[in-house]
Amino acid sequence: MASDPEASTHEQLINLDEACEMFGGDRELLRSIVEAFLIETPGLLKTIESSLELGDDKAVLRAAHTMKSNFNNLCQHDTAQLCREVEDFAKQAKLPEIQERFGPLKDRVQNTIDQLNAYLAS
Repeated sequence: MASDPEASTHEQLINLDEACEMFGGDRELLRSIVEAFLIETPGLLKTIESSLELGDDKAVLRAAHTMKSNFNNLCQHDTAQLCREVEDFAKQAKLPEIQERFGPLKDRVQNTIDQLNAYLAS
C-alpha cells in the first residue's frame, strides 16, 4: 500500500527510545547511529534530487535504498516506507512518480534532521 505523499508533510516525531531498544539499550551506539545519519542522509537526498534531474534511476535506487535502511534504524517506518516507494519506482524507471514523492521525502528528512540535532544538543 502506497503512503499518501500529501500526508507526509505532517511532523513525525522520532521515538529514540524505541530506536535505542533495537540496539540493546546502548545509548552510545544510538548516538553514533544518529551522528552517521546526520552526516550521510543529506548527501543521499541531494543524490536523489540531482539524479532525478539527470534521469539516473539507478542512482536514485541506490540512494533511496540506503535512506530506507537509515530511517528503519531510527524506527521511522513511515518515512522508510516512502523511501521504499521511491526505490520501487526507481526499479521501474518511473521518475515522475519519484518526483511526486520527493517533496514530502525532503520535508521528512529535514524534520528528522532538526529533531536529531536537538537530541544531540541535549
